[in-house]
Order: sequence, then C-alpha cells, then structure tokens
Amino acid sequence: MLEPRGLAAHRARLQRLAGPALRAANGAAVQRGAQALAEAARDAAGDGRLADGIVALATGPQEAEVRSTAPHAAAIEYGSARSPGRPHLRPAAARLRGAIVAAVARAVRATGRGG
Repeated sequence: MLEPRGLAAHRARLQRLAGPALRAANGAAVQRGAQALAEAARDAAGDGRLADGIVALATGPQEAEVRSTAPHAAAIEYGSARSPGRPHLRPAAARLRGAIVAAVARAVRATGRGG
C-alpha cells in the first residue's frame, strides 16, 4: 500500500500533541468525578465531623481518590460490633459511577476531535 509522503511524520506529530492533551483532559475529568463523589457522600453523611472529613484528592496526573479523614468513618460505613453499617460512600459511588465514566469518555472524545 502506498502512503502519502510525510504521513508517518504527521502521525508522530499528532501523537505527541494528543498525548499530553488527552492525559490532561482525562485527569481533569477524573478529578471532577472525585469531587462530585465527595460532595454526594458528604450530602449522604449529613452534618458533622463525618461529612466534614470527606475529601477528594488528586493522587496523580490522571488519578484521584475520595477518602474520609474522620476516625469513625469506617465504623459508620461498614458497621461495628455494636452497630450496623450506615453506608454513605459506597452508595454515592454506585450512583455516580456511570456519570463519572461518561465524563471521562466525553473528555477523551473531545480531545480526539481537537476540542
């Protein structure tokens, strides 16, 4: 098969340009998703130290996590020997999973189109 002259160089140039942009868009979408998850979990947790301790953190250029800094967060989420669990983080994650995946997919598609 014949290739137009310069096609390989053009492909390489596009890959160099799209790589950082794609990673940045993906990272931004992941971090926005973590932010949304943290807000949903805070809403479910109500007022107080439990809700105040739920934070979204960027852990890498394309990574984020939601964690709770409240010392009693695990006992509330999973239960203890004295009380059953009252999950707030897992239900929020289940509700938002599709929306977060869709946001990342949109960011990837938009970057591929140059947007």
